[in-house]
Amino acid sequence: MQRAIKRPETRIAVIEALRPYRRGVGHSDMNGATLASSIHQLVRGITFYREPAGPEYAGEVVQSPTLTLAINGGDCDDLAVVVATAAAVFGCEAAIGWYDIDPQAKQAHIVAAIRPGWYRPGEWVVIDAQQKEPTHPSSIGGASWLRV
Repeated sequence: MQRAIKRPETRIAVIEALRPYRRGVGHSDMNGATLASSIHQLVRGITFYREPAGPEYAGEVVQSPTLTLAINGGDCDDLAVVVATAAAVFGCEAAIGWYDIDPQAKQAHIVAAIRPGWYRPGEWVVIDAQQKEPTHPSSIGGASWLRV
């Protein structure tokens, strides 16, 4: 993740993808609420594709954020990586979270949370493309989190 963020092409792809959602707000004027809203709108506009299933597939594949933005598609882990990358590009902390949606079928959902240290320090915001707006981590019971 850290290597991707340092690549100029990744930073440019994220900044360009967010441009339509920033409503004229400059990079230095971006506050936490605007950033969370902009990133949320971006990932809600990305087409959700399920991971291919079957014995011929190796299992879970996580795309680079650049690829997800280029093809405008991915599954929940790909969208979470875009969220975390966008947060890092703008100097925020990020975490990837996962929780069971169907334990019997061994299905989990993956989301990302960001914490803009310069906006309400200590407050995390969950960004999930399947939700209508960013939420608080307490709204996701039983999630496990990994800071990235």
